[in-house]
Amino acid sequence: MSYETPFKHLRVGQVADIYGVSIPTIWRWLKENRIPKPTKIGGSTRWLNIEIESNVKSLHEDKE
Repeated sequence: MSYETPFKHLRVGQVADIYGVSIPTIWRWLKENRIPKPTKIGGSTRWLNIEIESNVKSLHEDKE
């Protein structure tokens, strides 16, 4: 039996790469509520990949 999950926790650099922006832009967008809020895991900030993917998709749909 497999317990694999499609969820991955992303670091800020990984999130920046997905959006194609710098790390400071990610922090600014977070303050502006333009991206999903991250969670803290052991003192580290992490985003769920599905939340980021959903946000990216909605941004593309808004442009159309």
